[in-house]
Amino acid sequence: MWVRLFVRVAAIMLVFVAVLCLANSTLMLKYYEYKERSQMKALASAIDEIDLYSSDAKQLLSEIISPAGYSLRITDSFGNTMFSTYDSPVADYKGSLSGNKRDSDGRREVDEGFFKIERNGKRLFGMLSFLSGGERLELTTQQSLLENSARIANEFIFVVSLLCLAAALVWILFSVKRFSNPIRKLYLIGNLA
Repeated sequence: MWVRLFVRVAAIMLVFVAVLCLANSTLMLKYYEYKERSQMKALASAIDEIDLYSSDAKQLLSEIISPAGYSLRITDSFGNTMFSTYDSPVADYKGSLSGNKRDSDGRREVDEGFFKIERNGKRLFGMLSFLSGGERLELTTQQSLLENSARIANEFIFVVSLLCLAAALVWILFSVKRFSNPIRKLYLIGNLA
């Protein structure tokens, strides 16, 4: 009798762990993207407070961007690159965007907001924003970093769930035996009489 109860509870818990893992595999990436969006907005606010035309702008941008691990491109209102970390440290070289609403990588420009693109064989998650001086800010990070973070978190939750499941099943096994032993003894006494 207690074995059937044990198997039922174990099956219910196993279904719960499976549903939890399936939900996390899709929701966890959304959560990390949400966190990245919040961080990108905060960085954009910090960058907006910098005087980009001052002599120490390059140093200030490096101090803000380097710890965060984002790639950065700031273009002026004419499309000239003022600062960029693509394929190099922050550089203030001048380079024009291609005309006809396309940037130097051949990607169509998008309005202000968040985007996912592929550039130089890497999938990127990023944000376009316009600073108060009219400059265009582009922050990007590799999509694979977000996916790896989500995968690691999901695996951790899966392992912890399995450990909790095992502990709960052991606890159920002992508590069911403790609960059912007196009932079984009364049953046996009743059958002997």
